[in-house]
Amino acid sequence: MSQRIYLTDPTCEQFAGKVVSRREEDGSWWLELDRTCFYVEGGGQPSDAGTIGAANVLRVFEHEGHVWHVVDRPVPENDVIGRVNMAVRHDYSVQHTGQHILSQAYWRLFAAATSSFHLTDKSVSIDLSLGDMTEAQIAAGEALANEIIRRGLPIGTSFHDDRETLPEELRKSPVVKGPIRLVSVGDFDMCPCGGTHVATTAEVQFIKVLATERTRGRTRVIFVCGERALREYARRIASDNVLAQMLSAPYAEQPEAIERLLTTEKELRRERTRLSRELMEYRAVSASPHSTFTWGTYFEFPEWNEEMDDAKYLLAAISRMRRPAVAVLVMPQDPARIFISSSSALEAGAMLRQLYAKYDGKGGGNAHAAQGSLPAAQVQDALETLRETLSQ
Repeated sequence: MSQRIYLTDPTCEQFAGKVVSRREEDGSWWLELDRTCFYVEGGGQPSDAGTIGAANVLRVFEHEGHVWHVVDRPVPENDVIGRVNMAVRHDYSVQHTGQHILSQAYWRLFAAATSSFHLTDKSVSIDLSLGDMTEAQIAAGEALANEIIRRGLPIGTSFHDDRETLPEELRKSPVVKGPIRLVSVGDFDMCPCGGTHVATTAEVQFIKVLATERTRGRTRVIFVCGERALREYARRIASDNVLAQMLSAPYAEQPEAIERLLTTEKELRRERTRLSRELMEYRAVSASPHSTFTWGTYFEFPEWNEEMDDAKYLLAAISRMRRPAVAVLVMPQDPARIFISSSSALEAGAMLRQLYAKYDGKGGGNAHAAQGSLPAAQVQDALETLRETLSQ
């Protein structure tokens, strides 16, 4: 197996290696080296980025006991130089170290075990075994984690050949066979881990919990550390300043200002609904029928560009006030939306199904109301078919 240099030297940025195997898979190239500084994805942490020769490293993973480096172009040389993108490595190491500290904080305070850890270039999260954690508990864990960070505790590693030599105070049991690598955070935390970490807790700078979610009886804690936290803080401050200008309210008064806007918006929506219904009833009374038949009148609105709720209310009003009648309304889009109402002996659902027997559409309804969709190119033919049916 490839020698994984990062396990003992996480600061390694450049290394010399030898290509021991090559393969091409679906337009990408896989390289196996005799030794590597690139972190192999696993344990919730993505693999490192960087270069091997002139090729960019896209992914590093283990498959059937082999460590494969997926690169974006062929590497013809056997002796290669690999370079790790240390900016990405350091960011992942900061987030991963912060996860150790935060997980131990929730375990110490509330016996909430971390069941999974997810790290990407955009987000970090842990799933805790307790599904009903309160805001106060989440805040307490964050506070303890930041207290540990401020102490500047050293991050250490040790290797053990078997489980019998492991310390008793591990936060979780190892799942791997063979040599076991332990990562310690001073005297605060110790657990088996194959990931990369920083040298001291001070490099984590601070942890900020951004959100929590309830998922499958667990609590998911979404957080950021270090530079990510600083960038998030700057982004939110900028957003607060924009809101302050828009609302003419400082940060502390923004919730009340937004609540007032929401209340006003609800009142306006109710008034809008009332007025639109009055308007639809007026349109229902004043609308001129497209055709008059022995069984009743037919109304057609082929290009409706207003609200869908208004369309439904208009058709219902026509059925109520102009009976016996059939009304059809089309919203011109692709696919076009078609609505049919009937207060006559003719069933709206049956008329729509008849159209679908001839045209490629979908939808359904009952005797009084039906709705669905048709390809826009077939709408005019469908309306002509409907008029012919009504005339018969």
